[in-house]
Amino acid sequence: MEEERWIVGIDIGGTNFRIGCVSTSGRVANVKITPSSFLTRGECVQKTLAGYITKYRKETGVTPACISVGIPGSVSKGRRSIISVPNLQDAKGTHLLDGLNLADDLEKLMGTRVILNKDVDNLLAFDILMNGLVDEEIVVGCYIGTGFGGAIRIMGRYLSGKNGAANEIGHIPFYKKDLICGCGKRGCAECYASGTALKRIQEKYYPETFIGDIFVEHGTQQRLIEFVEACALPIATEINIFDPDCVVIGGGVVDMPGFPKDMLKQFIWDNTRKPLPAGNLKLIFSNQDKDMGVIGAALLAAEGLKLDREKMTRGLLEHFGKH
Repeated sequence: MEEERWIVGIDIGGTNFRIGCVSTSGRVANVKITPSSFLTRGECVQKTLAGYITKYRKETGVTPACISVGIPGSVSKGRRSIISVPNLQDAKGTHLLDGLNLADDLEKLMGTRVILNKDVDNLLAFDILMNGLVDEEIVVGCYIGTGFGGAIRIMGRYLSGKNGAANEIGHIPFYKKDLICGCGKRGCAECYASGTALKRIQEKYYPETFIGDIFVEHGTQQRLIEFVEACALPIATEINIFDPDCVVIGGGVVDMPGFPKDMLKQFIWDNTRKPLPAGNLKLIFSNQDKDMGVIGAALLAAEGLKLDREKMTRGLLEHFGKH
């Protein structure tokens, strides 16, 4: 009988950091969550992260086959270094993760194989499994959280591009818009369509309303309708370019109470090319499990390491009641 092996999956979001263990039999264990800001408080991100993982390994007793890390930004073609993470800064506004050769540095510090991926690739891997989309030719994932992230799987492979920076849909320019993005450009989509943009609207117009209730209490007001339309535009752009078999939509913003999903779908349809692909759209909303980034990280790591991914997927589907 094959020995059960474990992958430590890490999901670094713009807001929260999650870490957990996923076994080759599909067991999920010891998932922890903490604010991502702890990464920006030390003098060296690599050592801060390595220290956190070391403590986690001691607490759980797990010796992993590898550590798989999802990055909330762009990752190099070889999946070893970080290109840019615009939504994670220290108190001075410095992007401390930009340019780090994180995989090699962590491997030296931890003595364990390290794999990097875009966090949205990991999220999409989870959603593809949970929604039975493995055999679809083109699947697009759009995740609206702190920023606006996109992932694309084409014929079984995740699109990375020449430099590893493909599909940065949060940084599509909005025409004649001039807000400065965390990436340094002006008028990026996620300046107007993201959790960060929604927070700006809440602070300016609804300061007495808890942001988690903003759609419940004010969702019919024009400025929030315009926000939903802004969220639809990058998704419609993806559809017009790739003509996908399916589009998965998720992220913390979409999962908020009262978020108008039907309105979002209508705006997507309005801005999609007619008669096709608009006439044959398949839009689904993410399963939005709290551990999905951790699990997705493990799924892509198992694939890259040639572990028994089929056994892992069977176990995960059973765990989530999707036989």
